[in-house]
Amino acid sequence: MLVAVYGTLRKKGGAHVMLRLINARFVGRGRVKGYKLFASRIPFAVKSDDPKDSVVVEVYDVPDAKIPLLDYYESGYERTKVNVELENSETVSAWIYEWKGCLDGCEQIACGDWVEHIRGRCRCRS
Repeated sequence: MLVAVYGTLRKKGGAHVMLRLINARFVGRGRVKGYKLFASRIPFAVKSDDPKDSVVVEVYDVPDAKIPLLDYYESGYERTKVNVELENSETVSAWIYEWKGCLDGCEQIACGDWVEHIRGRCRCRS
């Protein structure tokens, strides 16, 4: 099952080891349009009304039997089907963990890239 991750599960994220432990296979990097990224200590992908908004993701092929582990890790998020435009121009359908809760105290990550944000290199796309 394809899963798009945008935060701590990405290669440079603190929880990426979980994907290695469950034998997830990297498929590619891309963007999910129609989503905004917000953060406090961790990131939150939120559906946007503006199709120009997008979030940078890494797509992994996760064994079906391991999906409940990701669901548990992402407690509080809702797993939602999205289209991901990969860097190689291919579009794939994948699951993303979407935040439906409160965003009080969160800042919007304008570039849509959590890894670049935490490295201090977030650049807005025009």
